[in-house]
Amino acid sequence: MAPVNERLHSVLAQRGIPPESLAEVCEVDPKTVSRWLGGRVPHARHRFRVARHLRVEELFLWPAPARSALQQAAGSEPELVTTYQNRASVPRDTWLSLLKGAQEQIGVLVFSGTFFAQSNPHVAKMLAERASDGVRVRLCFGDSNGQAAAIRGREEGIGDTLAAKIRASLTYYRPYCPRQAAK
Repeated sequence: MAPVNERLHSVLAQRGIPPESLAEVCEVDPKTVSRWLGGRVPHARHRFRVARHLRVEELFLWPAPARSALQQAAGSEPELVTTYQNRASVPRDTWLSLLKGAQEQIGVLVFSGTFFAQSNPHVAKMLAERASDGVRVRLCFGDSNGQAAAIRGREEGIGDTLAAKIRASLTYYRPYCPRQAAK
């Protein structure tokens, strides 16, 4: 028997949403929602609807199950695990898990990447540690004096602030990048 989904119970209670209302939103029978609360994992389309309606990550409500030995042996690893509307909707723990779990390489392409360092002040040190473990780490930031940063700053309505954010972000990483420290 599947364990009770405490997270789904909790989020519904926090939002003041009765199971019947969730059933209506998902266009399912209220008994189906009861089964979800009891631990059954819904079909993907319903998981997506529930997560969107409750404004939480789908993986928070239904964490990915461990892969079976048969799946591992067959190499049935999905190429696309999940998508996010924007980087702000990616949970902090997901970023950290991806960085810690990388075995071959980490590539980061950002204009300023301030969200990265602000979400975890020790991210630069963590990346340096991953590099010392043999993981290839490549960071690519926008040129604070470049035309692309100026254009993007105007598009976002922040003017020269983007260039300043790029320079500020680089201060997090310079101590761990000896070749770049002199620049």
